[in-house]
Amino acid sequence: MKHDGKFMIGNDIPDGQGAVTELLAECFDLAYQLRVEAEDNEKSEEEDKDEKDDRADSATDGQLDTSQMETSQAETGQREVQPEMASA
Repeated sequence: MKHDGKFMIGNDIPDGQGAVTELLAECFDLAYQLRVEAEDNEKSEEEDKDEKDDRADSATDGQLDTSQMETSQAETGQREVQPEMASA
């Protein structure tokens, strides 16, 4: 009854086995498409993250952080001048 991994009735494959085989093939195709799409999404997310990091790095280039500014001002004897509040 089973021949080369297939159930056979004479020279015919039973209808149920044909339907199951088609369904299984469709499942494999869908699983493959999902895997490819997930890999593509992962790559694009990594690229987006890298771009954001690059933009953040370029935005902070040339800027001193506040501790560096305070140290620099203290060394030169300068202090930041605050605008006076307008009195009413």
